[in-house]
Amino acid sequence: MSDAKHAQLSSTDIVANCEKEQLHLSGQIQNFGALLVADSESMQIRYVSDNTNDILGIKAETLVGQSLSEQTWFDTALCSEVGRSEGARVCRFDHRIGSKKVNLRVLRGENTFVVEAEPVNLQGSNWSLSELRAILYPPTHTEWKAKDYWEKLLTAISSVLPFHRLLLYRFEDDWTGEVISEHARKDDVEYLGLKFPASDIPQIARKMYFENPSRLIDHVDQPPVDILGDSDTPPDLTWSDLRSVSPVHAQYLRNMGITTSFSIPVILSGNLWGIVSCHHPSHLHVDAQSRYQSEQLVKHFCSIYATFLSRQRLSLLSTIDDKINSITAQMSLLDGSGEALTLLLNETTVTCSGTFSAVVMNGSWTCSTGDADIPLLNKIDKYFRQDTSDYILSNTNIRLLQGLEAIDEGDVRGVMVIKLDHSRDNTRLYIFRRPEKQLVEWAGNPDKSKAQVSETGSLSPRQSFEKWTEVKGEASLPWSKSDFLFAKKARVGLMRFFNQIRSNHV
Repeated sequence: MSDAKHAQLSSTDIVANCEKEQLHLSGQIQNFGALLVADSESMQIRYVSDNTNDILGIKAETLVGQSLSEQTWFDTALCSEVGRSEGARVCRFDHRIGSKKVNLRVLRGENTFVVEAEPVNLQGSNWSLSELRAILYPPTHTEWKAKDYWEKLLTAISSVLPFHRLLLYRFEDDWTGEVISEHARKDDVEYLGLKFPASDIPQIARKMYFENPSRLIDHVDQPPVDILGDSDTPPDLTWSDLRSVSPVHAQYLRNMGITTSFSIPVILSGNLWGIVSCHHPSHLHVDAQSRYQSEQLVKHFCSIYATFLSRQRLSLLSTIDDKINSITAQMSLLDGSGEALTLLLNETTVTCSGTFSAVVMNGSWTCSTGDADIPLLNKIDKYFRQDTSDYILSNTNIRLLQGLEAIDEGDVRGVMVIKLDHSRDNTRLYIFRRPEKQLVEWAGNPDKSKAQVSETGSLSPRQSFEKWTEVKGEASLPWSKSDFLFAKKARVGLMRFFNQIRSNHV
């Protein structure tokens, strides 16, 4: 096998392994804090980071095996205050240990208490949380659009965290990410509008983002701190703020020119919607209180933004209802069902930005253009009537479907199907779109096969994040949420219309 072929296969294999990397079992932490892990029943300290003397003034080797409840520097009330569910946490800021002040966190692990201590940074935020939350609301009698909420979220966080760059990164259905809002210095490369492939944030990393309120990478070039323990099995650091950094991710950040990174997940409707990502080219110490404030800001934003999205959806539903009611009212005034169907098809084509629409009833077709290719429509219908997974089906490139690969009709590429039910002879409404050239702008070439593999087999992420444009022309424009909502409402309207026709003939 040639060296080039070997390198390409190695890259593919290592990228796949990134998805399986056990980030929570690294056995190491970052050096900006100290960590202890104690059994939640016996309170015996089982694991200690090797830097406790720097943070707490106590040598690590003397702590393993001792009782956490007997540590005079520790307030055991924190263990009572923390919630019962795994991942629950409680914070104690400005906790005094002799002449030192530290910020303490107690996390609930699986049958463990995870205790983390960080030195207090006197350069923390001077803002109150109520002042910061006020930034997230539109002024009285002012209507904000989505991008206004995104912008103000970054404005509020930048008031707390003096990062060089702040991004709001939104996930798509396939976990591709897009930068939808950005605060950056004037001389910085802009990422606004650029996409990042799903593999940049592997599934295991997304899971940990969902389970934790934030993630700080304090310094990509600082070596990690080992954890000492009474077992060769490393402790579970799933919920640890101090958890060490994946070497691949550290190199990824270096390639972007980032030394300190801080990320906060955006959770909407119980799902990971996006991430607020903060970058700094040099080391920036981010105080625990400032991180906590930023976490609370994002949670508050999620509540406000969810309300905004609900209002948007209600408004959209109302508009679609009005549209469907208008169409069905006009259909009922027409003498024949043929004229009514033609009206429905014309209105549907315009509303969904299609090239044409067609409906099949008992094997007979009616088309908005009047000159449909019936054999072609029958071929497409044969495929979709066999799919009983839903009443609304869609695709942006039917050439990728089995048996439809040879279709070359210029106006037929994307399709949305509305079924009244799954019977063979019932009514099905088709909306078609032509293929259109689409430009997708990526932050660097997203092709992971281009990644570099070192002699030791380690992966070096892509070196460039400059805008890389991909041209797609085989598919139609994607179907929007508005299209799907219209289809659902149109299905209900069609059912009412055909029930009315049947009743008129009884």
